[in-house]
Amino acid sequence: MYFLYTDGGSRENNKHGAGAFIICDESNNILYENSFYFGNLTNNASEYTSMTFGLLSALSGGIKQLTAISDSQIMINQLNGSYEVKSDNLKNYHTQVMYISKKFESIKFIHHKRDH
Repeated sequence: MYFLYTDGGSRENNKHGAGAFIICDESNNILYENSFYFGNLTNNASEYTSMTFGLLSALSGGIKQLTAISDSQIMINQLNGSYEVKSDNLKNYHTQVMYISKKFESIKFIHHKRDH
C-alpha cells in the first residue's frame, strides 16, 4: 500500500493557486514529491489539481493500490460520493479525478484534518 498526501490553496481572490503532493510507501519513505504554482485557480480547484497530479504520478510510478489523503473535506466527500458536486467549476475536476482513480486496483480517499 502507498499513500498520497495532497494539499492545494489559493490567495488574493484566486489569483495565486498552488499545490503539492507527496507519495510515500508503508515505511513512510518519500518516493515522489512535487509542488506547483497554478495561477488563477480557486482553493477547491487547487485541491483537485494537486490530487490529479498526485494520482498521475502514482500511476506513472507503477502504483496500483493507493490511499489518497487530503485536508479538503469537500473534495474528499465529493470523491467518496457523500457530497454532490454542485459547482460547475468543480465538475470537470471531479470527473477527471474519478476517471484517473478507476485505473487503480484499489484506492481510498481519506479526509485528514488540517491541524494534523
